[in-house]
Amino acid sequence: MVANEHTKTNGATVSLEEAAQTILNEGVALVALERYDSAVAAFDRLLERFGFSDDPSFRQLVAAALFNKGTSLSKLRRNDAWACRRRHRGLRRGL
Repeated sequence: MVANEHTKTNGATVSLEEAAQTILNEGVALVALERYDSAVAAFDRLLERFGFSDDPSFRQLVAAALFNKGTSLSKLRRNDAWACRRRHRGLRRGL
């Protein structure tokens, strides 16, 4: 997967990097609204789609999604928050 590939969103063509950034922004907005379950779902969409990319621009977005997902899981008092944070730390070391 490379950043110059494109995807159709509502009839518009956007780069995959723009699509990933849009999903991240959605999750962050949901966190601000304290809709943590929905935010986790948004971050999971980003992680499922872009989580295994070696492209540095995607890795930064994935790291941000992991950080925000960990925070959201903590707000929901879920035990898997720590695993998410450990994965974030590991990814940040590789950036």
